[in-house]
Amino acid sequence: SLFQFVSGLSYYGAAPFCVMEMMLPSSPELFFVIKWYHIVAITLFIVASLVQHKCHLDLSRLRENEREPETSKQTGETENAAKYFIPSGVLFNYISCPHYLSEILIYVSFVIFTAGQNVSVCLELI
Repeated sequence: SLFQFVSGLSYYGAAPFCVMEMMLPSSPELFFVIKWYHIVAITLFIVASLVQHKCHLDLSRLRENEREPETSKQTGETENAAKYFIPSGVLFNYISCPHYLSEILIYVSFVIFTAGQNVSVCLELI
């Protein structure tokens, strides 16, 4: 719906301002010294982003042969019937929606990177 589109667009438009707020002189010094949790967060962000990308590729490949002609048993006419497939690969063999799990891990990496000191970033998980 239009409401969902506008709310999603406004969310992703406003999220960078939450991070920019931490760059103000009044904010705690989070970025001036690289700490171990910055490396963990960046690594988690990169891995989760790559997994999410691979999951989206796997899901998009399911649509390549989506509709194939099928002959109806009753009428003998050829009909286009939708073929549904269960995704496999990456984490689909273990988790039903690894692309959503990856999205959550991306936001967790933001919280780790900021050491949980920014309420706006922590609220992204809600």
